[in-house]
Amino acid sequence: MLNFLFDSLREPLLADKAAWAIDQICSTCRKTLTVELEAFLRQYVVILSEHTIDAYVKEKVIGGIAAIIQALPSVESKIGPLSMLVQLTKADIDTCLASIQPEQTPEQVEATVDHATSALRCLHSLGKGLQVPDDVPINLEANYSEEAWFWRNGDGVLLQREVSHLLEETRSILGWHSEIIGALCDILRAGYKEHIPGLFVFKPAVTVHFVQACSLKTPELPYVLDTAQAMLGRQSQEVEAEMKQAAGAFMTFLLSVIDGMGGENLLSKWRLNLHTDNSRRRYLKRSANIFKWDLAGS
Repeated sequence: MLNFLFDSLREPLLADKAAWAIDQICSTCRKTLTVELEAFLRQYVVILSEHTIDAYVKEKVIGGIAAIIQALPSVESKIGPLSMLVQLTKADIDTCLASIQPEQTPEQVEATVDHATSALRCLHSLGKGLQVPDDVPINLEANYSEEAWFWRNGDGVLLQREVSHLLEETRSILGWHSEIIGALCDILRAGYKEHIPGLFVFKPAVTVHFVQACSLKTPELPYVLDTAQAMLGRQSQEVEAEMKQAAGAFMTFLLSVIDGMGGENLLSKWRLNLHTDNSRRRYLKRSANIFKWDLAGS
């Protein structure tokens, strides 16, 4: 069945539905399909080399393959296939960044941003696919020391650093586009709900650095601050001192934003528009939560 679906990815009229079906089947039957993982990866690489599939298809297929990787029995067995998918996506992003030239036309810039955004969405889909399914019980008393060591000190640390460096490089070059900032936030948030350490469960400092690198001119700034708050409520076990330090850094950044945009006058103006602007309502609500967390933790 899945072999037929992979072959269908080459047919423009069938590709989207086939990709959706691959994602659903892989997610639902992930444990059963682990023995087919290498074959699926080979098929995906061959299809990529033919340059016949679009961004949506890539996103769905990567998400499905990631779900199978999540079901592998050991953390060591995941690093190989994860590295392959990261490198494939990194190649797309590197091509986008290398193509940027000062003399580009607006149309060329838009095409570059669209291509980079699609690649980032593939990374986001990879992160979502690696999430433990909601119907799988989580042992809240376990410390997952083996997984934590692997991703913080073992073979996984280099791959995680490579991903975080890729996110930072993309932000530094294309961070003035709202689609890029939104996609970067989504990638960071993919690891926040995880109880178990993994590729996208970055240290709090990664989100702190991302937020601090933003400014008043950064698009999607309310979503950036919403992402900061989401990090403080993440499910994985973290050192309390790191979380308190992150909360303090976020509060300092928030104060600079409020001060730089007019302080109380700005907040008063926003209150007048809360009934029509959901992003601003979320901004104020999340900002208040950041303050409460920091004060409670101090």
